[in-house]
Amino acid sequence: MSTVTKTVNKVTLATGERLGVTTHAIERFDERVCGGVGAGPASERLAGMLATVAVESAKPAWVLDDNYSDTERYLLIGDDIALPICNDTIITVLARGYLSDHARDRRNAHRRSVRRSARTARSNGARYGVSATPRPYRRERADWVSAA
Repeated sequence: MSTVTKTVNKVTLATGERLGVTTHAIERFDERVCGGVGAGPASERLAGMLATVAVESAKPAWVLDDNYSDTERYLLIGDDIALPICNDTIITVLARGYLSDHARDRRNAHRRSVRRSARTARSNGARYGVSATPRPYRRERADWVSAA
């Protein structure tokens, strides 16, 4: 990561290894996992989890972001929380299914574009007498109504 953030404290893993934790990682853990309890309680929860359940891993398949190319390894807490480690420091917290504001904006812009295209196609079709969705002929509809 190109962003330099301050390492605020060290945590001890179940293996006895000590790692630094950045302020950014604690903020992301609070935001993405704890639901906004504050930096102090989030830091304590993170340290508690790392002391008991963290498993070292390669990059999880669900981590799609290329911003972590310089990451040496990951710690996993369960299947849904990944902690990228660089230079023996936890740099952030990634939660499976969580979208950053930038990624959410990009996704929503694409969805708006698709809806706008479909709406334009429907209105142009109606304008020129062409339906965007095929409808049955009148005779087919009459047969259906009379069969009931």
